[in-house]
Amino acid sequence: MSRLRVCIIGPGDNVHVQRWTAGLIARGVGVSLISTTPLESSMSQVPAHVIPTARAGMTPAQRLAALLRGWARVPALIRSLNPDLVHLHSLPLPAAVPFLRLIPRLIVSVWGSDVAQRD
Repeated sequence: MSRLRVCIIGPGDNVHVQRWTAGLIARGVGVSLISTTPLESSMSQVPAHVIPTARAGMTPAQRLAALLRGWARVPALIRSLNPDLVHLHSLPLPAAVPFLRLIPRLIVSVWGSDVAQRD
């Protein structure tokens, strides 16, 4: 029997993403990460892809273009990683939704400000 493979999508510098990743690895799960932020050094043991995100100093148009470029890459990354499950940790910007709809076996966890600040 092959082991379960999970891809986590979220900010790699987030403590919750780090704890989910470490906990799954400790239980023998194969974990890959698609990060929306630069990775912490503690995540160096995880196969990871960092997607382009908005940075300080960008105009609104540049921010949107960067975010769309990043999220547009996600479905192809998921296909190449071929996970059994995909865990999206937190709600992305609404413009990412069309790309996320292309991902099978997607689980979305919302928490904290995600719940309070979104319709």
